[in-house]
Amino acid sequence: MPRAEWRTVGLDGEAVRGFRGLPEYTFVCPNRGAVREAVLERVRQVSRSGRYEGMFLDRIRYPSPAVDPSRLLACFCSECRRAAQAAGLDLEEARRGIRALAATPQRAQALIQGLLDGTPEGPGVELLNAYLSFRSHSVSQFVRAATEVIRDEGLSVGLDCFSPALTRMVGQDLRALGHCSDWIKIMSYGHTLGPAGLPFELSALADWIVGSEFAGEDEALAWLSRGTRLPLPATRADLCQGGLAPEALAAETRRARSEGACTLWAGIELVDVEGVTRLGRTQIEADLRAFRAAGAEGLVLSWDLWHIPL
Repeated sequence: MPRAEWRTVGLDGEAVRGFRGLPEYTFVCPNRGAVREAVLERVRQVSRSGRYEGMFLDRIRYPSPAVDPSRLLACFCSECRRAAQAAGLDLEEARRGIRALAATPQRAQALIQGLLDGTPEGPGVELLNAYLSFRSHSVSQFVRAATEVIRDEGLSVGLDCFSPALTRMVGQDLRALGHCSDWIKIMSYGHTLGPAGLPFELSALADWIVGSEFAGEDEALAWLSRGTRLPLPATRADLCQGGLAPEALAAETRRARSEGACTLWAGIELVDVEGVTRLGRTQIEADLRAFRAAGAEGLVLSWDLWHIPL
């Protein structure tokens, strides 16, 4: 488990707990000097080991706030406050403005839209946009520093990134990250009920909207469809059980290319994990055709060979 003092801090001032309490999903703040030193030293050691031709960096992001954006959007630690101040952003003012967006249905809609595509206007939205830009810059700076260490040893660099509809929510700027990597794999997992999976993240947001009584199910899914620019199933149950159509995965691949991702690889979830994902042959073939037609330059069979039926 990462050191407690390194963990990201949410809108509510509490350290953000990892998914199911798992250490591999417990995120640390990229603006903390001690985190930067520890991670870069580890990257340096591995790069110099002589064992590898390249490195693939995963979880280079902030924790997803989808389960409860009013609490889990991060980070607001003391180091982030100092870094934000140096960049001309008052983080406490931003925190208050963002929390106010979760106060009414109209503002909550702006919060969701802002987290996904940054287009809404209104009170608090300008602060939200400034804060999200600060976060993506923080991630990009950290990744750039790591890739410089790796490339100094003559190794290539690949990055694992969220699907484009969700990258803004976790602080990933595909264009900036593309400039400091050799290739990017997008996690456009259309049928995964786990972190990074489109059904998991979007259904969590829908649950929060409906559970907070900001909107009914139909309207909540309409908010999400507008924010992601993706066709979504009619109900949360359909989203969780059937996932997204191949056309949506193709749209995400094209979007990643348009947003400046360098050499782009698509990830397809072939693992068979009960309650998380289990794809049949017909679905796999349809998704593969969609990725190919959308121009993905390669394919990554995700995400754990031990759980992929052969």
